[in-house]
Amino acid sequence: SKEGKKEAEKDGKDSKKKKESKVKLVKKKKKAEKAEDPIFGVPLLTALEKNPSDDGIELPAIVRECLDYIEEHGLMCEGIYRMSGVKSTVQQLKAAYNRHEPVCLSEHGPQVVASLLKQFLRELPDPVLTSELGSKFEEAAAIKDETRRVETIQKLIEQLPTPNRLLLSWVFVHMTNVIRMEKHNKMNLQNVSIVLSPSMQISHRVLHALFSHAPVFFKDVKIIKYVKKMRPDSSRQSLDLPETPAAIEEELSQQEQVLSEIHAELNAGLRDPQKEEQLWEVQRVVTQLKRKLRVLRQVKKVPVEATRADSVEKIDTRLRQPAAAEPPPPQPSTEATAPVATAPPPTES
Repeated sequence: SKEGKKEAEKDGKDSKKKKESKVKLVKKKKKAEKAEDPIFGVPLLTALEKNPSDDGIELPAIVRECLDYIEEHGLMCEGIYRMSGVKSTVQQLKAAYNRHEPVCLSEHGPQVVASLLKQFLRELPDPVLTSELGSKFEEAAAIKDETRRVETIQKLIEQLPTPNRLLLSWVFVHMTNVIRMEKHNKMNLQNVSIVLSPSMQISHRVLHALFSHAPVFFKDVKIIKYVKKMRPDSSRQSLDLPETPAAIEEELSQQEQVLSEIHAELNAGLRDPQKEEQLWEVQRVVTQLKRKLRVLRQVKKVPVEATRADSVEKIDTRLRQPAAAEPPPPQPSTEATAPVATAPPPTES
């Protein structure tokens, strides 16, 4: 029948639409997956290649940025690293790093940034001490003679690949700073070890040995503040500057610190063409940051001034209304006033 034929055609169209919808969803999902070039869950060397530090230090930029933020804002935060940040926010930041999008950590709290760093370390597929040397570190930590134990562990640290050695040393120097602030953050050696052991895949025995002689193992290690290089925007022959005043001020502070360090080196008599070129580049960045910050502040003031002008105009309009609308002024009184008594003039005698 005709009705049966129409029903069959309708079912066929519905089925086709469902298939097309599924195909679109699959394509969309694949596109989203392709958009990510993850730095989480990959070997440390791969993460370093995909997310390098601009200043040549062989650590992923995410590690540098997280350490800098917590060193500046989180050392006195109670339960730092022990208390977790908001999971959804941490996942959003992780996704942004995996997509290589700009991330402003200053918009988030220390707990969120600490959780992000822990997740990065925890998702490294290989132990920081490496599979080859891990058992040797265990054996060294069990040596009873302290001098021989320290010497053996020192030699093992030197055998680590550079990125692994840097990651280990920077994290330990940072965690030593955390423990130093125990009075405020309530994070003693035991609490830090509980957090660090699963994150870095290091046993408590080895952690204790490393912390016990950290000043020896990491005596020359200094956490160098990371300043991300301003990258040119291909669509505009200019730098891809931050968009908000807060982000610009943070970037400006970092660039000015670098500028100060370069000036100090050059003033000390160090003549390095690369340093001089870097000085010029940083000065250019600082100039553009200041210019953009000034423009943003002026734009912010304009609406306020315009509002004030409108307000004055309204007042003037009311003042120019016809005088008839106002009540007439009171008339002067016509009643006579009593004369003031005066003394008669003196008469001549």
